[in-house]
Amino acid sequence: MNELVAPLFSPFSARSLTIANRTVMAPMGRMFAQNHIPHPDAAAYYRRRAEGGVGLLITEATGIDHPLAPDHGGTPVMHGEQALAAWKVIVDEVHRVGGKIIPQFFHQGMLRGGGAADGTMASMRPSGIIGEAGSNSFAPEFIEAAKKPTPAMTESDIQDMIDGFTRSAKNAQELGFDGVELHGAHGYIIDSGYPEFLVDKMPKM
Repeated sequence: MNELVAPLFSPFSARSLTIANRTVMAPMGRMFAQNHIPHPDAAAYYRRRAEGGVGLLITEATGIDHPLAPDHGGTPVMHGEQALAAWKVIVDEVHRVGGKIIPQFFHQGMLRGGGAADGTMASMRPSGIIGEAGSNSFAPEFIEAAKKPTPAMTESDIQDMIDGFTRSAKNAQELGFDGVELHGAHGYIIDSGYPEFLVDKMPKM
């Protein structure tokens, strides 16, 4: 094997996590959840990737335990009895074939509601407004729908957000996930000015 490629197939360790190789499946939104509950086929979907030799699977973007996290029922969440039961099946299936899996947590923050035709869905943003969008990957109508001003986040709102991330991380830990990954791009809540509030609050895994 080429010496430049060989390291890709060697184990990698970070804190408590060790993966068999350096291949990581990036989180890809599937939009197949049913009312925020992972689809029954999701376990086989993730298991097949592990069987194919992927060292670490990162799930699709998964809403935290906060009422304004995702804006579409096709997006799964990491709270609620039914959703957690479905995730447990997924984790067990991946582990059964020797794979490792972590969820990607997100809260749509200021962009929640962009997927609603009339943009009336409540969202959360630090200042209550969205600045100039600049270059982005969203359709113009998505940004336009999300632009409706909202009240600025209060200290209580921020604490609720912290608690939502923390509860979901604890849920993931109890289900046996191998870690968590935080979505911090696209204008979602962590990309809106509050990345530091999570670092010391998330439970150690």
